[in-house]
Amino acid sequence: MDIEVLYEPRPDWGRGRPVLEVRGALGVWCQSKHGVLVLCSDLPVHVDGSGLTARGVGHIRSGERKYCALIHAENSPALIPALRAVAQGKVERSSQWWQRWAARCTYQDPHRGAVVRSALALKLMAYAPSGAVIAAPTTSLPEKLGGVRNWDYRYCWLRDASFTPRSLLSLGYGEEASAFFDWMLQVSLTARMVTTGSRVV
Repeated sequence: MDIEVLYEPRPDWGRGRPVLEVRGALGVWCQSKHGVLVLCSDLPVHVDGSGLTARGVGHIRSGERKYCALIHAENSPALIPALRAVAQGKVERSSQWWQRWAARCTYQDPHRGAVVRSALALKLMAYAPSGAVIAAPTTSLPEKLGGVRNWDYRYCWLRDASFTPRSLLSLGYGEEASAFFDWMLQVSLTARMVTTGSRVV
């Protein structure tokens, strides 16, 4: 299949007009007052005439791997790791972690594979640091392109989100369910304190 990489960094909330610089094996660099943003890719990437956009196009065959990394560094000099070795190691560690997580599913049935796939989708909808569960994977996308509802109003609907920890708990994932309820209690307490003007001393 054909793949395309489009790199158009706009630092400082789009106010900055960075000039991209190709540095060979070290990637395409974008300097800003907040540091450097570097794109490294196995695909050949070229900067257009404006100096604001870089593009790479390539073809990938079955079983072949191509790597692409976006690296941010605030301090100078920026250290850019070797793309393939680091990326491959991260992909393998991530794959092993998800395989171990899926293997913990306590559901045993001829349809176990489909249930595990569904559990993985639910797990991906949870924010690990807090335990919050998003309302839908499409959160933050406009309800209708060009419409009026372009804000993030689907972050977490408590009623709907409560079905996620309930499902995960029934599959043996108590840690995820507990994290959601801890988050919900924390949010509820914070909201109550804000509305009543209370504060914790």
